[in-house]
Amino acid sequence: MHAAAAVAMPMPRRGLGAAFVPGPGVAGGTLGNVYAVGGSNGLGLRSGTPLDANEAFDVEMGVWVKKAPMLRPMMDVYSTTYFPGTGRIYVIGGYNGIAEDRAVQIYDPGTDSWSPGASMPTPRSNLVSGICGTRIYAIGGFDGVNLLSLNEAYDPFTNTWFAPQPPKPTAVAEISSQFIYTGTDIFAIAGVLPVKPPSAATEVFTCGEPPPFCHSDADCDDGVFCNGRETCLATTGACQKGTPPICDDQNA
Repeated sequence: MHAAAAVAMPMPRRGLGAAFVPGPGVAGGTLGNVYAVGGSNGLGLRSGTPLDANEAFDVEMGVWVKKAPMLRPMMDVYSTTYFPGTGRIYVIGGYNGIAEDRAVQIYDPGTDSWSPGASMPTPRSNLVSGICGTRIYAIGGFDGVNLLSLNEAYDPFTNTWFAPQPPKPTAVAEISSQFIYTGTDIFAIAGVLPVKPPSAATEVFTCGEPPPFCHSDADCDDGVFCNGRETCLATTGACQKGTPPICDDQNA
């Protein structure tokens, strides 16, 4: 089975955030959805009017569906991240049209509703975020005056921010980012440098949480039926042993 061809997003915009959420599609598909949130109708960095738009693309059906708007209009929200442990999307910081913002806006796809999270310690836009262990890390960005190397960690389970983490070696904004399946590494790629050509640096943050780490029950499944169904304890990211079923056929 192949996903349907992509179609144009209903609302044209720049500086938006996007996150893929697995599960049922908003238009009846089975391959999940891509949520496109916030952004601006302007042409360049910090230009135009911030938007509260929230549109979901059903990957299989190739259909866009309008969803509940954000609590606050926001642009330059590249820090948008889906956290499997809570099943929610986190939009961290951004530019509100007047200044860089500290807001954390949390979207629940299951209920199509938004709620506020604990504010980020440092207001900034054009940062990136990624999952490392059981936390979301907010890295780099722009505070309205300076490009930043700042790295701050947020716990989605307790809605708590922690003391600054090891900073990114290069202070940049407008970064591309990705976390990989080790669960302990975030890649921060390229970005804008002060009074220099764009950066080509690839810098990796390792949070150091010991494996094993899981996002879902599937991460813990060892494929053996007779030792029980393994599950992921979302609050710690640790795999839990299953209860063996009665499956003894007298064949060792």
